Amino acid sequence: MEATILSVAKLAGVAPSIVSRYINHSAPVSPSTAQNVERAIAALSYRVNLGARSLRLRTTHSGGLVIPNIGEKAVELLLQWINEKERFANKAPSSVIISPTLHVRGSTAAPAEGR
Repeated sequence: MEATILSVAKLAGVAPSIVSRYINHSAPVSPSTAQNVERAIAALSYRVNLGARSLRLRTTHSGGLVIPNIGEKAVELLLQWINEKERFANKAPSSVIISPTLHVRGSTAAPAEGR
C-alpha cells in the first residue's frame, strides 16, 4: 500500500497539516518536528502524489505539443530546446506531453475510427 500524508503523520506523531506544511514549506515547523516527519517519510518511502496535488491546486505544470512530423531534424532540435528550458526554468515538477498527429501529409482520408 502506498504511503499517504495520513500515514506519515501517524508515524511521526503529528497532525496531517504539519506534514503538509513541512512538505510544501508553507509554514515554519520546529526542528524536532521536522526531524520526526523526515524520519517517517524515509521509513514509509513516502512520495508526493503529483496527481492528487494537481487536483488540489487545480494546476498540472504541464504543457502539450501536437506535431505533424516528429521525425524532422528541426522538430528534434525544438524538442531538445523545450526539454532544456523546461528542466532549468521550473522549480516545480512539470512535464511536456508530445504527440504526433495521425494525418499524413498529402492525404485527404479521414483518420480511422477509434484512434
